[in-house]
Amino acid sequence: MPSTPRAATRRTTSRAALGALCATVLLAAGGGAATAADYPVTADKVPAEIDCDHLYFAHRKSVSRLENDANGNATAINRVVARGDSVPQDWAGNLSVGTDPDAPGRAAIVSAQWNRHSATLYKVADGSANVTDQIFSGKSYSAPNVPGVTWGGYAMDSRRQLLWGGQNLTAAKNVFRLDLKTGRTEVQNVQPADPTDTVWKHGAFIPDFLVDHEGGIYAMSVRGGSYLYRIDTSGKEWKATRVVQVTGPVAGEGGNIYGMAWLRGSIYMGSGGKNLYRVDPRTGQSQLVGNVAAAGNQQGSVHPSDGGWLLDMASCDVTSDLTKTLKVSKSADRQAVEAGGRITYTVKVKNEGNSPNPQASFTDDLSTLGGAVYNDDATASAGSVSVDRETSRLTWNGSLQPGQEVTVTFSVTANDPEGDNVTLANTVTSTEDSNCGAGSEDPGCTSTVTVSRGIPLVSAEAVAPALGSLAAASALGAFLVRRRRQGAEL
Repeated sequence: MPSTPRAATRRTTSRAALGALCATVLLAAGGGAATAADYPVTADKVPAEIDCDHLYFAHRKSVSRLENDANGNATAINRVVARGDSVPQDWAGNLSVGTDPDAPGRAAIVSAQWNRHSATLYKVADGSANVTDQIFSGKSYSAPNVPGVTWGGYAMDSRRQLLWGGQNLTAAKNVFRLDLKTGRTEVQNVQPADPTDTVWKHGAFIPDFLVDHEGGIYAMSVRGGSYLYRIDTSGKEWKATRVVQVTGPVAGEGGNIYGMAWLRGSIYMGSGGKNLYRVDPRTGQSQLVGNVAAAGNQQGSVHPSDGGWLLDMASCDVTSDLTKTLKVSKSADRQAVEAGGRITYTVKVKNEGNSPNPQASFTDDLSTLGGAVYNDDATASAGSVSVDRETSRLTWNGSLQPGQEVTVTFSVTANDPEGDNVTLANTVTSTEDSNCGAGSEDPGCTSTVTVSRGIPLVSAEAVAPALGSLAAASALGAFLVRRRRQGAEL
């Protein structure tokens, strides 16, 4: 292990290279190793154990998992879950965790050597006994090769099968994304959404990121102030917006913070000094959780060159925007119903933050249900629920403790629709600190049910010919019976 910390080994970007990256850089499919290679995992337990319920951090040749306490929060106690002695040095240095591109139902680590221009990507899947450089369908990839740029920490966007990485601890805010199925990469020099934001312009961000389900990327700026930023990548140009100032002991670490991850509504950050911190994303307040290398905390054997360093951290996708700690979901007890049938809706509200939420609420506009009749039966496991008959709005209000979830149920009777197989889409709307705020496109906020007219009515004109044929057949049957009884031959 070098005697100097990770920050000191990073090279800064020349002004020429920075200028070249002020515009979007599109690169072709990423190149990888000339030949595919597998390396055996050496660990206390094989196969490797990777999931989305824990946080992970990298040494140089090993990956450790942080164990959770009884409430599901990460602790400093850690255990080696993947160690690749024969893999090139620092193979785990840039670490990400998410869905295995080759197996959607399985978690995997995707990593690369840190402080490299164009590093080969490696993968360790849950249940695997090997570290491989085959990322998807036998393909090998590497990080984009941009002159003068070395890459820092990674983060995986499992929903979109993207890998994100960035240049760290320099004034250059270069960020890349790599499509894990095609290898295609894009690089941008990220500018602040507010042109007067001098902290972003002149500071530096730590070598790690978070990704939320909307595709937003989170970075923390240091050197000029410790602030959490969200990078909006939905437009042609990626822009960074300040979210919250980070205070407490993390702010004192400055550029010594190397890793950032997310679990159960909290941000976790790790330092080169092996300290683990927890940060409230709403207030920015940080607190020390512990030291991952302290006596009794480190379980399992790391490689001798690892030295217990906390080089990078990783977690699966953030369920929604980090500042949105109220998780709301809506569902129906059926997907289709006939006119006159009953539909029962369930709305769940959960506080995924670490602080009480005394003003949690949501509204449900029942007027969008095609004239369905509310059955006056709304119930809530906590808080209060009411319906305004004039506006046809159902409202719930309550106070939620950290981790508390409330369930609200109600039913409506479907009306005869104007046409057959009419889809009723009903959306619940909550506060701005939820995933279902005004204008949200989260599919979990909407429930759809198809209403049909049931057995179709048939006109008398259409029935008459059939009735005439039936009558004739009946008369013929009666005549034949009489002839048989009279002994006549058919």
